[in-house]
Amino acid sequence: MGMFDKVKKTTIKSRLYEEKLYEAALEEVESGEIRKGLYAKALSKAEGDKDKADGIYLKLRVQSIMDDIETQQITNRENARSYEALQEAKKIEATTIEAEKIKAAKEKKLSKYSIDGIKFKTKTDFETYTSQLEIAAEKSSSEDKEALDKRIKDAIEAAESESDEISDSSSHKAEDSSYHNKEEGYSIDGITFKTKSDFEAYIASHPQS
Repeated sequence: MGMFDKVKKTTIKSRLYEEKLYEAALEEVESGEIRKGLYAKALSKAEGDKDKADGIYLKLRVQSIMDDIETQQITNRENARSYEALQEAKKIEATTIEAEKIKAAKEKKLSKYSIDGIKFKTKTDFETYTSQLEIAAEKSSSEDKEALDKRIKDAIEAAESESDEISDSSSHKAEDSSYHNKEEGYSIDGITFKTKSDFEAYIASHPQS
């Protein structure tokens, strides 16, 4: 299709569209739906001539309908942009939350051995630090030494307690896994049996060809 044909086709569509709008405007008038403000404007343009005002009103109403359609299209585009912005904000929020979870998980690993607000990656680093504290405390009073010993003891107990909790949790998971594997120990034809006797009973009642 050439450029001239495309322009011609667009013009035809525009006229058909305008015809539909005039039809809608006329149906409003025939049903008594008159916009008083718009009719007053038409009457003013017609210099009080009601016959002329009717024709002018239709033209003004068609333009009014086109304005309503354009306004709605603008609103829809704005709503679409707002929705996209909201989705982007939610995505950023989800990414931030995930990053905070990862950071918290890393900090939790570091917090196994901690004292004086300092977190250590390994027990060796913790012991090196506390040894230096003990050396420095040799020059202090017995009360300071006792306070230091208590702080170190509390820190070690907290770390060991956390290790026990992790160990218990791992043990429970292992037991659950073992039970799960036990349940899936006997299966055939896509059917899983809890016990060997159930499995054998099924085999007996369904001889293999």
